[in-house]
Amino acid sequence: MTIEEYSTRMGYLGFCSDEEYATADAIYLNAGNLDKDAFCADYKKHKGSVIIETLGDRVNSQSIWIRDQETKIQSTAHALLREADEIRQGGMEASADAIDKIAATLIGRKDCIKWKLHKGFALSETDNEYITDNLR
Repeated sequence: MTIEEYSTRMGYLGFCSDEEYATADAIYLNAGNLDKDAFCADYKKHKGSVIIETLGDRVNSQSIWIRDQETKIQSTAHALLREADEIRQGGMEASADAIDKIAATLIGRKDCIKWKLHKGFALSETDNEYITDNLR
């Protein structure tokens, strides 16, 4: 739900504060398949309570931790792809393919290919097969 949707459902004439929206949105996104109107009606009754605020802080902290982990995983995959490119340039295709495979398990083959293309790295035979199989 956007800040506009949240603010309207909560009865604000303008927009709520960024902090309130961030807390409410984090809780909403982690509440499962809950209707926006039902969430806002109940949240309006309970926002500001110690339990809701603590839950919101906890969810925000976990979201930040998850984003940090995803960034670390992506950085590791990119480092692996750089290493594989250097090895591939040295003529050791099998070793480079093995490293590519590890990177692909971290971020997926599609994202590996997109990153390689962005950096101007050579694509492997596995990459070319993936492209051929998925561009039909």
